[in-house]
Amino acid sequence: MITEKQLSPEEISGRYDTVSHQTIYNWIYRMTDYEIKKKIVSNLRRRGKKYRGTSKLYSFESITAPKTIINERPKIIENRKRLGGFEGDTVLLNGLERFYTLVDRKFGYLFVKYILNGHAETIHKETVCLYRKRRKQIKSITYDNGSEFAYHDLITVDTKIPIYFCYPYHSWERGTNENTNGLIRQYLPKGKIYDKIKQSDIKKIENKLNNRPRKRLNYLTPREVFVLKMKPENFQVQSLI
Repeated sequence: MITEKQLSPEEISGRYDTVSHQTIYNWIYRMTDYEIKKKIVSNLRRRGKKYRGTSKLYSFESITAPKTIINERPKIIENRKRLGGFEGDTVLLNGLERFYTLVDRKFGYLFVKYILNGHAETIHKETVCLYRKRRKQIKSITYDNGSEFAYHDLITVDTKIPIYFCYPYHSWERGTNENTNGLIRQYLPKGKIYDKIKQSDIKKIENKLNNRPRKRLNYLTPREVFVLKMKPENFQVQSLI
């Protein structure tokens, strides 16, 4: 096998003149058998050095798939004209632990999942799992350029969800998600050491935020408009007297 010679994709392409090195990268990237993929990648060389462990396996830098940039996003998503246009991110807790957030651009409805690491296969697995439960509600996702989203094309293959990416260092292009992560930080402050975080703890935070009245929704909650289909323009503010 060519990879057993520990050649880089560039060296394979140059030596055998059959396919481009990017085609080789993309072919490996789209393999769905992770054990075989890991074995192949571990035998490849990159810039004169052997690949090191799984951190390189899941990185955009090592194996890239074409990304759809945010300016190709349809106007119906851009202008928040329908529910289901989600923005996604991960936020660190302890070490590799983090929470994975998806928030609807139109109504601010939030999904939060506690995950043990930021590996791309973890994000792929959790997104597919969530989609199977909410397939009618998730219409698209916009991510930043973190390596944890490197399996974006596999997510699309498994869910049919179109995925878009912000320009590098343009976090404001996912403003809804950034603001929501700030709300989560009210409950999980940055820099604090957390002991025995459970998914049930994260679920409580998710419920609190989805049931918090929002000014832009005429003081309805994200749950009321996203799940119960209440219309903000028809809501009458109630008197406490």
